Order: sequence, then C-alpha cells, then structure tokens
Amino acid sequence: GQLISAMKDACRKAFLASAPRLVEAMYLCDIQSTAEAVGKVYAVLGKRRGRVINEDIKEGTAVFTIQAHLPLVESFGFADDVRKQTSGGASVQLLFSHWETMPQD
Repeated sequence: GQLISAMKDACRKAFLASAPRLVEAMYLCDIQSTAEAVGKVYAVLGKRRGRVINEDIKEGTAVFTIQAHLPLVESFGFADDVRKQTSGGASVQLLFSHWETMPQD
C-alpha cells in the first residue's frame, strides 16, 4: 500500500516537473489543382490552419501539386470544402504525417 502511494506521488511530481505540452496529429495533404483553382485552395488551407510546405507545377501541364501540413481536427470535411470551392478543380489526398506541439496549450 505505501509503495503504490509513494510511486504515484513520484510519477505525478516527475510529470509536472517536465513541463508537459499538448500535441496534435498533423496530416500531409497532397493537393492536385488546376492553375485557376490554386488561389481558392490556398484560401481553404488558410481557414483551416494549414501550412504550405511545397508547391510544384507538372512540366508541360497546368496542374499544380501542393503539399501542406493540416491539423487532423481541421481535416473533417476538408476534401469536400476544397472540391466545392474549386468547382471540382482540385483533388485532395490526406496522409498522417507527424505529431506537433500545439502553440496554445
């Protein structure tokens, strides 16, 4: 009985001394978009705390490939929103990327 209480107290003190931070899951978004729809894709990403990390254009075409990090909590309905805002001019693929410390915890 005393060992469990002592261990519980030690774990609690160690946890609080380590300055715990909240983390959130981040998706890697691969977005294929026409040149006309790129601005609207950026607008949707901006509304959902997305950060663009790379943008390329496919040689010989007018298709842009945009890579961005998007918080998982902001991803619900994201693909539908992008499709709606771009009138079908962009398609989205989401893949888990990493855990990131939240700026406001």
